Amino acid sequence: MNMSNKLVERLSEEKFAGENLEWREGNWGDTPVLFVEDGDNWYYKKGGVIYIQAKKRDATPNCYDCGTEIEFVRQSQSEWAGQFTGPVGGGDVKLKHIPYCPKCEKKPERSGVMIGS
Repeated sequence: MNMSNKLVERLSEEKFAGENLEWREGNWGDTPVLFVEDGDNWYYKKGGVIYIQAKKRDATPNCYDCGTEIEFVRQSQSEWAGQFTGPVGGGDVKLKHIPYCPKCEKKPERSGVMIGS
């Protein structure tokens, strides 16, 4: 069992009385995630990491595994359009806020991310 599965199992046992979690697809700000919720919290799964955020207003999200406060990187993503190869031609730059745990994840790059169309 990999770390991600162990973390999901731990979440299930600690917060959902061992029930099978039914993850739903959604977005957490600019980031596609899977999520579940209980009466008090949202649980966001991105890759092998789970973030917890209380539903109360202005609640700070934390890493479910280590408890560290989640940080965000403002990332520039270049979206290239047209018939050209590589980063030439027309396109847009989109700014996205990418969450990460500074203890459990590598800090995302701020720029240089290209999305082809």
